[in-house]
Amino acid sequence: MLRITLKQLQAFDAIARLGSVSNAAQSLSLSQSTISMSLKELEDRLASPLFYREGRRLVLSGFGREILPKARDILDKVQSIENLGHSSEKTLSGEIRASVSTTIANYIVPANTGNFLKIAPDAQFNLRVGNTEQVITDLRRFQSDIGLIEGICNDSQIISQPWRKDNLVIIANPDHPLCKKTNITFDDLLAQNWALREPGSGTRDTFEKAMRQYGGQTFTLSLAIELAHTEALKRIIQVNYFLGCISEFAVQREIERGDLVVLSTPFLNLERTLYLLTRAGQTLSPLMETFRNFCLTQSVDDRAV
Repeated sequence: MLRITLKQLQAFDAIARLGSVSNAAQSLSLSQSTISMSLKELEDRLASPLFYREGRRLVLSGFGREILPKARDILDKVQSIENLGHSSEKTLSGEIRASVSTTIANYIVPANTGNFLKIAPDAQFNLRVGNTEQVITDLRRFQSDIGLIEGICNDSQIISQPWRKDNLVIIANPDHPLCKKTNITFDDLLAQNWALREPGSGTRDTFEKAMRQYGGQTFTLSLAIELAHTEALKRIIQVNYFLGCISEFAVQREIERGDLVVLSTPFLNLERTLYLLTRAGQTLSPLMETFRNFCLTQSVDDRAV
């Protein structure tokens, strides 16, 4: 006879995702005492603690990290069975838990979500925004089911599929001295002050890779500022003599208005691929599978617009 219940697994999963009994209770619309009891029953069944306390937050124990993927897989499969029961209604409803990197969140997701909701008007998006490393971490911790990133993912627990193409550009304000130069060199770039995205972002990784490919592993930049927000980065470059490197579709309006200028640097390979991520072995609900396929129908050769 099975002694572990779905209610116990749901409580375990919610605490792992949200970090506390109170947050888990709110997420599942249950009382804190019910969540605490379910967790205690599960730990008693398994004869091992699943969490330890770190300040006010509950953090997975080693054993908890080991069984979380199995628990989540069971819950996913049960959800799939429930969804099959409603398949005759031809409706796609439920929550889409996705983590997306910053540039994608600002400039691609608004149109994508709007277009998808025309197909599945009863879907609800729960979006988390961070840099590429944070998106990968969200998937590993089961805080999201799909990720959209600008960088490379080498995690063996994550499936990475090419999604679409994008180009980065070197930008400056119109009064920057390099805007008057017709043939910009690599040494010219090294001589400038820079404002860049933070380490761990896909944009920063692509830029540094391009610089290393052309100038070798030991190039040195004068870095004036690092920022995790593209909009703030653009504003800083507009009012200072800094160079920056961001996605071309993030600066379309500023270029059209003349607020920023794209410098010609054909010696740098700043093209990159954006990727869609899922966990290896994950069973997606019909809604999540439909959303994944919707994203992938945008050819890898299409530019982000």
